[in-house]
Amino acid sequence: MRMNLHMFSLVALLAAVPLAPMRLAAQETPDELTREELACQDTFGRSLFDVAGRIGTCLADCFTQPGRSCGFFSSTDPITRDCLERAHAAEMVPVLQKCAGSACPECYSGGSCESFADFQFDSAQNSVNAALSTLYCDDSFSADGLTKAEQRCQARLGRAGGRYVEAAARCFARCQKSVRHGDVPRSACKSSNLDSPAFDARTQQCVDRARQRFLESCDAGCSDFPDCFPLDCGGTLAAVDSEARGFEPATYCIDEPVQCYDGHLSEREVCDPTALPTGCPDGQYCRGCSYCSFPVCGDGLVEGNEVCDPGNPFSCSSGTFCAGCSACTPLTGATEDLTPCSAHDRWTFQPGSASAAFVRADTVDFSTASDLVLYVQCDHGAGAFADDTFGCTFGFYGCPAASFSLFGDTSCDVTVSAFGRDSCNDLATARYRLETSGTNLTLVDDDASPSGAFVADPG
Repeated sequence: MRMNLHMFSLVALLAAVPLAPMRLAAQETPDELTREELACQDTFGRSLFDVAGRIGTCLADCFTQPGRSCGFFSSTDPITRDCLERAHAAEMVPVLQKCAGSACPECYSGGSCESFADFQFDSAQNSVNAALSTLYCDDSFSADGLTKAEQRCQARLGRAGGRYVEAAARCFARCQKSVRHGDVPRSACKSSNLDSPAFDARTQQCVDRARQRFLESCDAGCSDFPDCFPLDCGGTLAAVDSEARGFEPATYCIDEPVQCYDGHLSEREVCDPTALPTGCPDGQYCRGCSYCSFPVCGDGLVEGNEVCDPGNPFSCSSGTFCAGCSACTPLTGATEDLTPCSAHDRWTFQPGSASAAFVRADTVDFSTASDLVLYVQCDHGAGAFADDTFGCTFGFYGCPAASFSLFGDTSCDVTVSAFGRDSCNDLATARYRLETSGTNLTLVDDDASPSGAFVADPG
């Protein structure tokens, strides 16, 4: 099936290679799948490829529209979030239909295809987001800005990436067909053996031809890369290759026991973070024993050269926030109360010229603790809703924190409220501390009526 992918994914799309059936068996053995399980894998492979394409379309539209928030899922704008939700739901339907009950392979999360697909779809979304963030980087600070030639280069890389995915899919599908016929051993088609003597020679030639076509297309269309884009044609192809290898075993898995974090690489594992070596290329990290990836700013993990990560509220000390995963910078803060607990406060702050903003609210004592929520809206349309991001300092509640992308100077509103009066230790008042990036944190609407607040359960 041909899909015209106008976005560019360095990471996730090769994970969704359409599957060729593996050798059929009347009865399942530890390293073979039943006919129904093979059909499930085939369906899952197509759905993973399709959902990656849909996600790329959603995010590419977001990244090319000024004023849209295209961060990780919790920070995206409502239009993009709705598009992503519909993409996930549409591609989950065939998986649930074809993979019900015993038709789901045990190597898919122990036979739970819905949770397995959820995880893989989310991984594809995070990876496509990271790739598109790199491609559609902010070039406004370069001497010439984003020129027409640089825009054409972005479009050419997107098309070349899509064609490479399709070509590589056909290469690996033919290799799996050879495994089914008994012409080559299973190990000869493992992506971890690509570019080694252990890999199938015909498939190697097929992949090499796809690589060459990608480089020719990139060279022809990218005489001028955006100044903010860190890779050339060869570096881009290297990133595609190294990231892609981590996804193949998850889709072409076999039903054998696997123990992640046991320090041993089994047939079904791409890597193991406790093994030496882990199984990942240099500079990449093992994710749940199922794939390898470079550090991604915003994924909540502090890795590689990252000093901190905005997705992890504890990666910076109290009173600071993570700016671009490169530094912890001071926050502006104030302590206030909601009186009564069902009221809400509205604040404004100026993020300045930063490319991202951060907000966080926490409880200040146990007696007035509450289940706080935040709703942020900025003048140019960016914003976020946050709830239960981290454990509150006082009380048995989750407190909110959010980091989201910005597009130039703007002013932001922050609404602080409690998640219903049933979530307040003291109905009379709920004290909290609000911290934001930027400057000029100002309370503009104190203890307003609950009718205007974002309160899910007004009680």
